[in-house]
Amino acid sequence: MLKRILQQVTLINWVLMFGLIAIGLASSGEKLPAFGRIYTTDADFDEGIFVGVEHDTVHNQLQLFKKGITLPFIWVPNQENTVSKVDTVTGKELGRYRTCPQDVNGQPSRTTVDLDGNVWLGNRNAGTVVKVGLYENRQYIDRNGNGIIETSIDVNEDGDITGNEILPWGEDECILFEVVLIPGHEGAYSPGEYTGPYRNDWTFPGPRSIAVDAYNNVWVGCYGSYMFYYIDGKTGAILQTVDVSPWHHTPYGAVVDANGVLWSSGRDANNILRLESSTVPPTVSIIDMGHTVYGLGLDYGGHLFASGWEQSNFSKVDISTGVKIWTKACPYQSRGVACTSDNNVWIANSGPGTVTRYDNDGNVLATIPVGDQPTGVAVDTLGKVWVCNLGDEYIKRIDPATNAVDLSKAIIGSGGHYSYSDMTGIISGTITTRIGNWTVVYDSRLTSTSWRTISWKSYELEGTSVKVKARSSNDQTSWSVWEDAGNGVSLSATPNGRYLQIQATLQIISGEVSPVLFDLTVQPAVLLTLMPERKTAGPKDAVVVHIVAQNVQGVAGGDIVVTYDKNLLDLVETKPGDFSEMKYTANHNIPGEILLGMAMPEATTEFSGSLLDLVFKVREGISDQETVLTFKEAEVYNERGETIPTETQDGKMTIRVQPRMKGDVNYDGRINAVDVLLTLQIVVGLINPTSEQTWAADVNSDGRVRSNDAILILNKAAGLAAPGLITPFPEQETPTLLIEDENQLLLKIIAELENLSLTTEQKHVLEQLKQLIWRQPLPGHTTLLQNYPNPFNPETWIPFQLAQNAPVTISIYNAEGQMIHTIPLGNKKAGMYATKEKSAYWDGKDRFGGKVASGVYYYTIQAGEFAATKKMVIIK
Repeated sequence: MLKRILQQVTLINWVLMFGLIAIGLASSGEKLPAFGRIYTTDADFDEGIFVGVEHDTVHNQLQLFKKGITLPFIWVPNQENTVSKVDTVTGKELGRYRTCPQDVNGQPSRTTVDLDGNVWLGNRNAGTVVKVGLYENRQYIDRNGNGIIETSIDVNEDGDITGNEILPWGEDECILFEVVLIPGHEGAYSPGEYTGPYRNDWTFPGPRSIAVDAYNNVWVGCYGSYMFYYIDGKTGAILQTVDVSPWHHTPYGAVVDANGVLWSSGRDANNILRLESSTVPPTVSIIDMGHTVYGLGLDYGGHLFASGWEQSNFSKVDISTGVKIWTKACPYQSRGVACTSDNNVWIANSGPGTVTRYDNDGNVLATIPVGDQPTGVAVDTLGKVWVCNLGDEYIKRIDPATNAVDLSKAIIGSGGHYSYSDMTGIISGTITTRIGNWTVVYDSRLTSTSWRTISWKSYELEGTSVKVKARSSNDQTSWSVWEDAGNGVSLSATPNGRYLQIQATLQIISGEVSPVLFDLTVQPAVLLTLMPERKTAGPKDAVVVHIVAQNVQGVAGGDIVVTYDKNLLDLVETKPGDFSEMKYTANHNIPGEILLGMAMPEATTEFSGSLLDLVFKVREGISDQETVLTFKEAEVYNERGETIPTETQDGKMTIRVQPRMKGDVNYDGRINAVDVLLTLQIVVGLINPTSEQTWAADVNSDGRVRSNDAILILNKAAGLAAPGLITPFPEQETPTLLIEDENQLLLKIIAELENLSLTTEQKHVLEQLKQLIWRQPLPGHTTLLQNYPNPFNPETWIPFQLAQNAPVTISIYNAEGQMIHTIPLGNKKAGMYATKEKSAYWDGKDRFGGKVASGVYYYTIQAGEFAATKKMVIIK
């Protein structure tokens, strides 16, 4: 994810801080990783998830699809008091959720999908509505805080949800809340929080009409109580109530059109209610249809279609005038209505078991048999028409290109399906409003990163919008609540976390022109760290402490006060760090405090590295102790003088007086694989050692640190204790090397050591050493690494790293390009494969078992779509 990180340097822990600092700050001048990210190209946007937006019409920007689409799911209510989520591409059932307590007769119906892919469902007998979150869109609540989302999933991947794959009421964390609409008990509750009473009566209150509006709130109409409730889509709070009893309207089904007008069918009242919510109070009117009004559907041309149930007719209404245009005949028991993008009308007919297709003028185009008692129809993201049956547990998909069923799916144990509403979200997402979003997760690579701003460039005509929200996590499981972001405004409610999920929503509220998102930039808070070059120092030692800044962007200046223990340390000097153009003043008239003022010649666009270096000298006549350098104050400003959010990390250092031990290169009182690694790094010039390190690494005291010193330390590590007591390297002290060339150099030396005659204990330490070298986060890219040993005879190991799970095969070729051997490794998880236990092994034989001759050979890795080749040599 983080493409613009400069070459990374090992600064993760304090064990190697004093040595590896030379790579990043003292020697090579490489910058620390620069954090923050701009998404602006097609490739950048491809890192996220697209719903209803695209970058193909105009590249390197996001705009809404011209043709409305929705998410590839259909939510089907089941008579067994559950709702099923089904993949509309594969037909597999992905989840099944209880809609009420087990001892309550909920009779779920009217599944209507909101703009985030969540479903609102009415329990018409129980008197409640329930909101279920879309797991694939991370719409859940980790109520028990265990970092695991307990929800219904297809554990055995058989395409059916059965048995324990359905969680008890109150335990599924994708069920967001329950809203009780029983008069006198109205309110929103967490699942299991409300203990009753529930109704067992479909007529009262009987929630039937459910429709989502352009603000992602929901209207719910109750059949017997004659009430409409306007409910907050985020919280479930009831925002408004409308009593429709004066119009003798019994709500039975509902849609919201592109003008924000709610239309509700009245069933036996023979009317359609029109509710204009933009006025206060809402303006309500009635259209007398002259027949039973059952299901409702909206086309893309400004028309409403209403089915007539047992009166065998359906009608067309002009939504701009509220006038009925015509009424025409249709089959018996016509129920659910849906319209495809060609403005054809599809109606489910329970009596004959068919779905009828009409053109926009009501002419029959096709009649498709679909099974026992079809009730509802809905259109999916591919434009195909789904129908759910009450009598035989089936849902079926119709291909409009053939007017035939191309997929049938039985929801096992469901008892059938009773619904007439927007089961896929196609109406709310393409007619009620034109909306789409792009969601991306940005990885800062640092736990508990503090987040600063999200900024973006967009094009928004009147009646359109681009809105951005964000939330954070350290594990991508437990997420904070969403915070609506202001453009370039510091985030105020998003807690620290390694990951930041950003969702940009593009919406047309009125008009036809799409808003455009040109680019989006995420910027963590500035991080200031006091970083001593050395973890441990003794009397008279000089210690350089770097004031390291990360995530610097748009900084014009700052004021910093650093405190230190004046009884242990004397400040010798301050000097510029990596940013040479910076001007600064240093005042250390007060012992134990340094006051620093900094000014940039112009606001920095992007910078990470050492701002200033503080040089201390350890005093004499002191005892062993730990000291901490702290930021008393730390403020940075932009060019307007506004404070930029800043996080600080103090620096720790240990003062030691007693003599050191030869071989203990990191002064931790132990000799282990860490010390061998440090010595090897000194040998190959990867670190610039201090005099104390040189003294400890020069075990034979010949004035130089060479590979034989590493062997002597290896002997010490293996011989100072019995095999079972060899000092392991602690997890928190494990150094990490992220630069492949350095790893290869160290592995080459280790391979040479392995060719020596080693004891079991020495081999054990060497294995620790290899694990230590390769212990690191999951690699950011897939790479084939150099085999070791090389040259070799007769066997070798081929290491590699995977950025993602992939099937892996290693192929061996001779100098003429002929493949002589294949090593199939099967499916491998993302990670490092470098030790002898994990890497690919070749015994120097061809596929027939014969030993190959000396010479040059090539090995190739095929890992998913990745392929690479390297050379190796056999010398006999």
